[in-house]
Amino acid sequence: MHRTSKLAHALIALLLAAGVAPAAGAQNAAKPVVLFDGKSLDAWKTVEQPQMLLLPDGTLGNQRGKGLLYYAARPFGDFTLELEYLPETQSAAAGVFLRLPNAPATLDSAERNAYEVKLGEDPKLPQFREPAYYTRSMFITGAINLAGADSVHHRDQMSPARPITHALGEWNTLRVDAIGQRYTVWVNGEKVNDFFGRKATEGYIGLVERTPDFAVRFRNIRVTPRTAPAHAANSVAEFVATPEQRAPIKVLMVTATHGFRHTYGIEGAVALMRELEKTTELRVDTTENLANLNAANLAKYDLLFFANSTLRINPKDTTQAALRAVRLRAPIPNAVTPEQQKAVIDFVRGGKGVVVAHAGLDANYGWDEYREMVGGGLFEAHPWVKHVRVLNEAKQHPATKQYGPNFWIREEFYILDKSPRATSRVLLSLDNSTLGAPNMGKLPAPENSDHPVSWYRTYGQGRVFATIMGHFRDTWQRPEFAQHLLTGMRMAAGRLSPEGLARK
Repeated sequence: MHRTSKLAHALIALLLAAGVAPAAGAQNAAKPVVLFDGKSLDAWKTVEQPQMLLLPDGTLGNQRGKGLLYYAARPFGDFTLELEYLPETQSAAAGVFLRLPNAPATLDSAERNAYEVKLGEDPKLPQFREPAYYTRSMFITGAINLAGADSVHHRDQMSPARPITHALGEWNTLRVDAIGQRYTVWVNGEKVNDFFGRKATEGYIGLVERTPDFAVRFRNIRVTPRTAPAHAANSVAEFVATPEQRAPIKVLMVTATHGFRHTYGIEGAVALMRELEKTTELRVDTTENLANLNAANLAKYDLLFFANSTLRINPKDTTQAALRAVRLRAPIPNAVTPEQQKAVIDFVRGGKGVVVAHAGLDANYGWDEYREMVGGGLFEAHPWVKHVRVLNEAKQHPATKQYGPNFWIREEFYILDKSPRATSRVLLSLDNSTLGAPNMGKLPAPENSDHPVSWYRTYGQGRVFATIMGHFRDTWQRPEFAQHLLTGMRMAAGRLSPEGLARK
């Protein structure tokens, strides 16, 4: 019996790693609670005017209403929710609320106190200041609405891995595993989201319609209560926690910017580092003051982390051509000085490490040693701000094995002016077959067709880990990215070999 249980758990782990949703019964013996069987809505209550009706075919639909319908018979703690949904129009905009802590008085209070998994893929986007490519994620099936405690900006949604809803008029399946603070979303059998939250861990389940027509229909809604494992992680930091004591890795994280400031990406990076300090060997100081880039101060650290830091140097020549070459319009008073440049290069060449994330590669033009250090290429364009498939070129490596052979992600994908492949070990790269037409700029030259996403290299006696990921705040909230970054930091700090093996 014990051996069978071990085998079952091992099988479930393999299925989850492969992105396949196992049957709910394989994870928990509890019987499903049928919330909607196509016959009655007696256990459901309305908030505002959803006007969701029991239709003649046994499905649940909305008729010219807008509001919330929730199952009021009982709240749920840990559970697996399963249902089928059918979008009927291109402007479908519905969702499922999870763990409403109290009977909500308004749709707004429900949105701020519970997580909503979006259903339907509405192409009619509201007009924000940013282009639609940056705000699209919140209108795609499988996105998680982070309004309330987790949100600082309208585009702070947990984007799904990719759009996967079937064609209009076809039924789809949704599954959500809510275990402690972890929410895993499956659409049509494929895992599309994995998120650790901070809201209530028990509450009601509700359905929301946001368009005044039969936009989305529901059927076969059921919940299977679950029991969380004794040591289940409740945050990204717990997910990657270091169980044993390790010598600290002292990190100086630089978030100063001279070019475009990725405010929300920087905030996401800082928040992740603060959490990782609690559960891993990282000890992180964050600075916007470039005066800290001096030899005496850097000697205190094992690692420099340029997190979306769009730094610039002043060229010796102040002609317009020279300024344009370093992405400046005029000299700036707080540019990286020659003394600071030398301190950084000596730090890494002398045996320390550097990690560069996203806009740290849109930086330091005209500083030849920096370009060489990061692999040879710097930002040229981001023609694809969308969901793209990424290929795993190091499937067994501890920095990337969590991704499987490939994965989809929404990012502002940087195209560099020179591929780092010739100088570096590439870990992840773009799958060019999924790129499609550009939506934010011109295509790279035909000869520039190799697009690494993450890589590792040595520089002098030191080590470099770089990734083009990290534009969106939700990237920094993804458990697989935290594992990727943390392993890269350990390699850059010299605690792991390039193969990911521990060093004594």
